Amino acid sequence: MAAPEPQAASKSTPFVTDLMRLVRAPFAPTGVFAEQRDAPTFWMPWLIISILFAAVALLASPFQAAAMRIAAEASGRPIPPGMEKFALIGVAATPLITLILAAIGAVFLWLPLMATGGEVRFKGLMCVTIFSWPIVVLQQVLNYVVLSIKGVESVQSVRDLQVSLGLDLLIPTDAHVSAFLRTFLQGIGPLQVWQCVIVAMGLMALEKVSSGKAWTAAIVAYLCLLVVSAGVASVFGGRMG
Repeated sequence: MAAPEPQAASKSTPFVTDLMRLVRAPFAPTGVFAEQRDAPTFWMPWLIISILFAAVALLASPFQAAAMRIAAEASGRPIPPGMEKFALIGVAATPLITLILAAIGAVFLWLPLMATGGEVRFKGLMCVTIFSWPIVVLQQVLNYVVLSIKGVESVQSVRDLQVSLGLDLLIPTDAHVSAFLRTFLQGIGPLQVWQCVIVAMGLMALEKVSSGKAWTAAIVAYLCLLVVSAGVASVFGGRMG
C-alpha cells in the first residue's frame, strides 16, 4: 500500500491564515469568527495589526514631528533636539499600546455582557476586538495618503493629522467648539459604524451571544471608547494646538 502523501505543504501558516482572516473580517465577519468558535486566537492577529500600525506610523512620523514642533513653538517652550526621535519612540511602542487598547476594548465589551447575564470568554472578546481593527488600519492609511498629498507644510496643529469622515464635518469652520465635542463627533462616521457592526456580528458568531445583547455590548463599548478618546483629547488637545 502506497504511503499517504504529506499534506503539510497544502496548509497555510498561522501568519498567513490570520492575515487572510483580517483581510476578510470587514466583508465577511460571520465566516471569519465562526472559523474560530472553538479556538479563538488573538496573539498572531495582534502582531499583524501591530506591524501594520507601526508601518503606517513610521511613514507618517514626519507629519507627527511637524505637529509636535508647532505645538512646542505655540506654547513658547524650547524645541527639544532630535524631535523626530519622539515620533519614532511612539512607533516602537506600538505593539504594547495596541495590546493595551485591545484589552480595554475587551473590558468595555465584557462589562455590558456580564450586566445582561451573558457568558463569554475574555479571549473571545480580545479576538473580536482585534479583528475589528482592519477598519482602524484603513483610517490610518487614509490619513497618510491625504497628508502625503497635502505635504508636511500643511500640518499646522495636531488636528491636521486626522482626516475626518465624521459628524464634525458639520461644524462651521468659524465655530469654536471644545476638543471633547469635536473628537466625539469625529468618532461618529461610516468607518466607526462599520467597525461596530463587525464587533456585534463577531459576538454573535464567536461567542453565540444573542443579537440584542451583542448589539447592546457593541454600541456601549463603542460609546465608552469614544468618550474616553474625547476626554483624552480635551486634556491634551488644548496643549498641542
